[in-house]
Amino acid sequence: MKTKLFLLLLLISSVTFAQNWSQVGAAQFTNFASDGAIATHPTTGEAYVAIIEPLSSSKISVQKFDGSNWVAQGALVGLNAANIALQINHNNNQPIVAYRDTTDSTLYVYTFDGTTWTLEFNHNVVLADLKVQIQFNTSGDIRVSGYEITSKKFVVIEKKSAGTLNKLNGPKYNSENNGSLFDYNSFDKFYIAHKVAQTRNLWNIAKLSIDSYAATDFRISPDTYRGESLTLTNVSGISDNNYVAAYDITNKYDSNQNLYPANEIVVYNGSTFIKRIDAANDIVQFRKNFVDNKLYIMYADKNTENIVFESFNSYIGIWSTLPDTGITSNSSNFFINMAIDKVNGNLYALYLDGVKASVRKFTIIPPVNQPIIYVDKNATGNNNGSSWANASSSIQYALENIGSLTTEIWIAKGTYTPDASDRAKSFNIISNNSLKIYGGFAGTETSITQRDIANNPTIFSGDLNGDDAGAVSFSNTTKADNSYNIVKVGGEDVVLDGITIANANGNGSTSALQEGSAVTVLPSVKKITLNNCTLTGNVVTRAGVVSAIDGTGNVAITFSNSTFKNNLAKFSTVLYSRPNSARTLTFNSVNSLYANNTVDNVNGSGMFWFRNDAGTCTINTSFTNDTFVNNTINRTPSAGNDVSVIDIGQTKGTIKINVDNTIFWNNTDGNSAIVPAIGRNGNNGYPPVTNILVNNSLDADGFSKVTYKQNIVLTDPLFTSATDFSLQANSPAINTGDNAKLPTDINADILGNSRIFDTTVDLGAYEFGSSAVAGIATLSKIDFSVYPNPTNGIVNIKTDENIKLIEVFNLQGQKAASSKFKKLNINSLNSGIYFIKITTDKNLVGIKKIVKK
Repeated sequence: MKTKLFLLLLLISSVTFAQNWSQVGAAQFTNFASDGAIATHPTTGEAYVAIIEPLSSSKISVQKFDGSNWVAQGALVGLNAANIALQINHNNNQPIVAYRDTTDSTLYVYTFDGTTWTLEFNHNVVLADLKVQIQFNTSGDIRVSGYEITSKKFVVIEKKSAGTLNKLNGPKYNSENNGSLFDYNSFDKFYIAHKVAQTRNLWNIAKLSIDSYAATDFRISPDTYRGESLTLTNVSGISDNNYVAAYDITNKYDSNQNLYPANEIVVYNGSTFIKRIDAANDIVQFRKNFVDNKLYIMYADKNTENIVFESFNSYIGIWSTLPDTGITSNSSNFFINMAIDKVNGNLYALYLDGVKASVRKFTIIPPVNQPIIYVDKNATGNNNGSSWANASSSIQYALENIGSLTTEIWIAKGTYTPDASDRAKSFNIISNNSLKIYGGFAGTETSITQRDIANNPTIFSGDLNGDDAGAVSFSNTTKADNSYNIVKVGGEDVVLDGITIANANGNGSTSALQEGSAVTVLPSVKKITLNNCTLTGNVVTRAGVVSAIDGTGNVAITFSNSTFKNNLAKFSTVLYSRPNSARTLTFNSVNSLYANNTVDNVNGSGMFWFRNDAGTCTINTSFTNDTFVNNTINRTPSAGNDVSVIDIGQTKGTIKINVDNTIFWNNTDGNSAIVPAIGRNGNNGYPPVTNILVNNSLDADGFSKVTYKQNIVLTDPLFTSATDFSLQANSPAINTGDNAKLPTDINADILGNSRIFDTTVDLGAYEFGSSAVAGIATLSKIDFSVYPNPTNGIVNIKTDENIKLIEVFNLQGQKAASSKFKKLNINSLNSGIYFIKITTDKNLVGIKKIVKK
C-alpha cells in the first residue's frame, strides 16, 4: 500500500489534451439566476438544467439543450425555491425537480410529463439551508435527501412506486450549520462528514447505508495534530467505490508537525489518504465517469479562484488536469454544479456567469480496452487509439487509458514532448500489466517485424520549444527550458523498444529533478528493458540519465541493442543505481554502444555506478558484447579512486560483475589518460576478486584492476571510422569472442544483423560482415569447412550435405561468383575478404568467411 501511495503522489501530472471546453448553446442563456442544477438524459445524453429565477418569485425554469438551443420544458414550476435538485428518472425518462421552500423550509418535488409539471409530493420535514438530492431505483421508488433542522439528522423522504411516503431518519450529528456535509449519490448509500460527539473537535468521514445506518463501508478521521479543531464544510464521493473528497477550512498539522494551510481538499480511498489540493470557495464535486471509468474532481484553484477539473485513472494511479475551463468563481453568490453524461461520458458545468447562467462542456474521447493502443501525432481519426486510422495523437492519452487488456502501445514516427511548456511534466508509464511500448512505425504496420526503426524514428524529446542548439553542456542556455525528466516508469514490468529519448535537462532544485533525466525508474518497478533504444543529448546535474534508486523490491534492468551517446552528468552518466537493503538489483547489458558520454565533475564517478551502501543489498551485473568508446571522465585519479568506466566499489552489500566479449577503447580521464574499464569509486573497497570476472574482451589498460581475466586483447579494435564503431576487416576483435557467453535469446547484433556470422562471435556490439548477405539471420544454418583459407584462387567445400548452390559475396553484399560444385575457382577476384554461402537441396544455408590472397 505504501508503494501505491508513493506512486500516486509522484504521478500527479498535467496532460496536453486534444480536447477543450466549449460553450453549450448561448452564454448567459437564462434569466437572472440565484441557483441551478444540471443533469443528463440516461439514454440520449441530452443536458437539462433547472434554474431558480429570483425575479419570478424564485420559481424554477427547466430547459433542455436540443443540440442548438436551450428549450424550455413547460412553464415555470414551484415557488420560493432554494437548494434545488434535478434528475432525469431513468424509469420513465421524465425530469424531476426537488427544492426547499424558503417560507417554511419544507420539501417539494415536481415531475414533468413532457407537457405539464405535476406535484409529485411535498413533505413537512423542516430542512436546513443545505443541498437537496434525488435518487431512484429500478422499481420506480423516488428518494429525496436533506438535513432536518429539528432532529439534527440527515433524512430521506421516500415515495414508493405504490404512492406511500416514508421518512427515513439517519443518525444524529452535531454540525448542521457547517456546510453541505452529506452527499447522497446512490439510492441506498451516502457519504457524510460530521463531528464526533464525544470530542466535539474531531471530524469523521463515513459512507453509510440508507436502510441500515449502522452498516458502514468505511469511517475515517482525517489527520489532526495536538487536538486542533478540524472543520469540514463539504463532502463529495463516488457512488460505486470508496473514493471521497472533503473540503477543510482549518490550519492543521500532520504527524510530522508540517502545517497545512486553510482551504484545501483532502482525498481518500476509504481509509487510505490519496492527496491534498489547495482550493477556494468551498467548491468540491467528485464523480465517476462510467464511460471512461475515470474519476473527476471539480474545485476552485486557491490562487486564481478559477474552476479546475482533474481526472484520476484509479487503475494506473495517474491524476491529470484538464484544460482551462474558462470559469472563475470570484463573483458574489457564485454557484456551479457538474454532471457527467452516462451515454458519451461528456462533462458539463452549469455556473453563474455574471447574473445569469451558462453551461460549458468537455467532450470525452471514449478509451478502448484492447491489447494494442496506437499513437500517431498526425492521426486525423477519432483519436481513441483503436487503430492506426483512429490513433491517439497523444502519448499521454495512451498512457492514461491503459485498460485491463492492454499490453502494448505502438507509436508512429515523430517527435513527442511530455508537455508544451512545463518542464516538470513527464511521460508517466504506470500499468498493472506487463507493458511493451514500441516505436519506429510508419503508421501502417500490422506486425512488429514490419517496422523500420532507423527510417521511422520515434523520439521522446525534452526540447519543449524545439530550439536546442550548440554542444551538450551544463551552461547551454538553449536547454534551459527542457524537461527535467522525460520518462518516469512505475509499472512493474515495462519494455521500451525502438524509442529515442533525447535532450532532457535534469537541473532542477531537488535530487529527483537532477537524476534520471531520460528515464527515472521508480521504486515500485520490478523489471524494465530498454531494447533498440537511443539515449542522446541528455544532461543531469547529479547522476544517471537513467536512474534506479532505492527500489522497494528486487529489480531487473536490461539494456539491449541500445545506444547511449553524447550524454552529460556530474557522475555516473549512463546509469545511477542503488538497491535498498535486503534487495537485489540485476543488471544486464548486451549488444549496446556507449560512446562520447561525459562525466564533468572533480568528484565524478564513471559511466555506471552500482552503488551498494544500503545494508545487505545484492548487485549482479553483466556486460556482454558491448562497446565502450571515447567516453570522458573529467577527473584526475587519486588515492582510493580509480576513475573507471564502471564503478563497482563495495561497501555494505555484495556485488558481482561479469564482462564478456566487450570492447573498451579510448575512455579517458581529465589528463586524457586511459582509465580502467572496471574499478572503485572513493574509499569503497573492491569486491572479492572472484566476483569480478572478465573473458574474451578488449581493453588498452588490460583490465588492470581485475584479477580473474582471460583471453584479453590489448590492441586497437580498428573501428571503421571515428563515428562508426563497427569493425574493419582486419580487426583483432573479429571471431575473438566466446559463443557460450552470448545469451541464448540473442541472435542479432546492434544493427539487427546475424550475431554469430562466422563460427565465432566478434567482440563488441557489431558483428563484422553479417550485413553483407541480407536475411542470413532468419535462415537455417549448416556446418561446413572451406580450404585452403586463405586461398590463392581454388576453394574446396567439405560437407556431408547435398549442395544445390554455392555463392560468393564481397563485403558490399554483391554476388561475385557462383557454382554448383564443391570446388570453386575464384582466381579472377581481387584480393580481399569474401563470404561463401552454400544452399543445400533441403534449403539449409551455411556461411563462411574466406580471404583471397
